[in-house]
Amino acid sequence: MDPLHTVILVLAGLVGGTLSAVIGGASLLTFPALLATGIPPVNAAACNLAALVPCNFLAAIADRKQLP
Repeated sequence: MDPLHTVILVLAGLVGGTLSAVIGGASLLTFPALLATGIPPVNAAACNLAALVPCNFLAAIADRKQLP
């Protein structure tokens, strides 16, 4: 992976993490970034899922008062 792809993925990760913390939906940014850097779709989907599971888990803990 060349440095440009690394920069693209780091920026997409930072913006996606911020987006996920504020309103959710980071996959709308991170998945296309993974595809744009040449990662195969199946690998990109698996990587995207693995990256967002901790964020979703922490969001559920933070909002546990609103859970039934």
